[in-house]
Amino acid sequence: MKKYLFILIAILLWLPLQAQYITNDECRVVAYVKSDGQIQDAQMRVIGWIDSSGIIKNAELQPIGRITSSGYVQNAQYQTVGRIKSDGYVENSRCQVLGRVKQDGTVMDAQCRELGTARGVPMEWAAVFFFFSK
Repeated sequence: MKKYLFILIAILLWLPLQAQYITNDECRVVAYVKSDGQIQDAQMRVIGWIDSSGIIKNAELQPIGRITSSGYVQNAQYQTVGRIKSDGYVENSRCQVLGRVKQDGTVMDAQCRELGTARGVPMEWAAVFFFFSK
């Protein structure tokens, strides 16, 4: 009985980590986001980090940008490159709409085409991944 309880607990602990992922428009997983902010590609290689204060780091832990508390996305030189509005719309630095992250995690471009989904991932992190990481 203890063995089955251990397996059940292990599965329950594993599921929340696997529930945080980003898919592309073909429903293929392109990234996993762990609860500590580590971002892995589909092959489980670390490609970056994002912490609770909004600092974005590359795989070598060098800061490459940040998300401010008011939703502005800045590069490593703290220049604003865009904004994530509270309604999910994402704008570039010229206030042109790039797309939207909907409440259900669906990510749309400016022409309302689906780019992918972000399940269990904060809206701001999904917006950075789809609109500012290229």
